[in-house]
Amino acid sequence: YSGHTYSHAGTTSYSLTSEHLSPEALTQVRSLIANGYQIGTEHADKRRFKTKSWKSCSPITSTREPEVVAALEDCLQEHPGEYVRIFGIEPQRKQRFAESIIQRP
Repeated sequence: YSGHTYSHAGTTSYSLTSEHLSPEALTQVRSLIANGYQIGTEHADKRRFKTKSWKSCSPITSTREPEVVAALEDCLQEHPGEYVRIFGIEPQRKQRFAESIIQRP
């Protein structure tokens, strides 16, 4: 990923771009992180996708956007030609929500 920092009203924000993640996926990641959620990822080949049998990617423990984006890009590169989806995890209740497929074969 690449990015730059900019300052607005005395706070520093990060504006990241990604060669593997769509702008929509980056927006979803930012929104989930900003609301205090963790990011989870899963992958499935075409056969597993049809049977809804997803496998977890490596856990993303960071809540810092650059680190989360880097981990997502690693997951995409580890599973080329597969479906990859992200979802939010509510930390206290460990509930998942807001699933979104970010890579398709």
